[in-house]
Amino acid sequence: DRDNAARPVRAAGELLELPEPVVGRRVAVRAYGSFEPNELQPGEHESVRVTVADNDLTLRVLDEAIDRPTSNWGVRYAQGVSAEIPDLERILDLAKLNAAAGRLALRDGRTDELLRSFRRGVAIEHSLSREPLTIIQLVAASVQRYHVALLREWLDRGDVDPAGLTSLADLWSDRRSGRALEAALANEAKGMVAVMQANPSAAVDFLGPVLRPVVIDNLRAYLERMESVAACATQPRYERDPSCSDQRDVDAFGPYHFLARIMVLDFAATFERIDVADTRAALASVAIALERHRLRYDGYPESLAALAPEWLESVPADPLTGGSFEYGRTAAGYRLTTGAPVDELV
Repeated sequence: DRDNAARPVRAAGELLELPEPVVGRRVAVRAYGSFEPNELQPGEHESVRVTVADNDLTLRVLDEAIDRPTSNWGVRYAQGVSAEIPDLERILDLAKLNAAAGRLALRDGRTDELLRSFRRGVAIEHSLSREPLTIIQLVAASVQRYHVALLREWLDRGDVDPAGLTSLADLWSDRRSGRALEAALANEAKGMVAVMQANPSAAVDFLGPVLRPVVIDNLRAYLERMESVAACATQPRYERDPSCSDQRDVDAFGPYHFLARIMVLDFAATFERIDVADTRAALASVAIALERHRLRYDGYPESLAALAPEWLESVPADPLTGGSFEYGRTAAGYRLTTGAPVDELV
């Protein structure tokens, strides 16, 4: 099992020790690592340093995940409710600790440690990427957010290392972070349809005698909904049917719409996270290429087309529109955005 990235991530999560939250106060390292907009209070930077130092062994164990090419947490549908799902909250805390360590390294000018934080973050994300549960893929998208935010902060400072950028380019090359989430969502939708069609009573036995008739009465609406989810999940955003943006089709559940809100996920929001994860990764790869171009030619290019094939095999399309990212040089550097309105990408 020496190639398995999930093993050191699991071990690091078990070693992780963060201060207990105090009523009315946050845990500084979580806020700092998740890039919360509010500035840290006086003394909290020192608290972050102490927490990171106390978790030195945690981070060194996490280093072991960096170069491992495979991943297996052992989550299998055949185990049903007994499937051993990773402690996702600890994985998120692990990603926040790692990002906090990277931010401290950036403040201190320790480039090697900063680059190691990028690699650790990608390793945590990668360790989850082959598991089948949608909720695990949603956590992977959150993990991605932290190390991409760290990259953005580094690039914004302008004091970048050419060799470091080269190594980071390999981390983000041809990465579609939403692909695993997309596949998990489609597979789970198809799986639920198959299970309920094969044996609908067994599929809802766990709900008990009170809710079982309600669910069976709404089975057709549920199956139709899951089939549409599977279809939507396999289409890029710019080709999806408008119905994919429905928040919840509660009207189809008749008088039991309150139950539908519990049973049926807000798939429109899940699709949004798929799209944003893909877009965030693509923007990161382009931003790295722009910095590499600036360092070699003492300036940013007139257009993104100049990045290929020297820095990028090809310029990625905007996953939200199918077109090109919006790019232009400014007095401060450049502006690079998606062509579609979305929530905060970092």
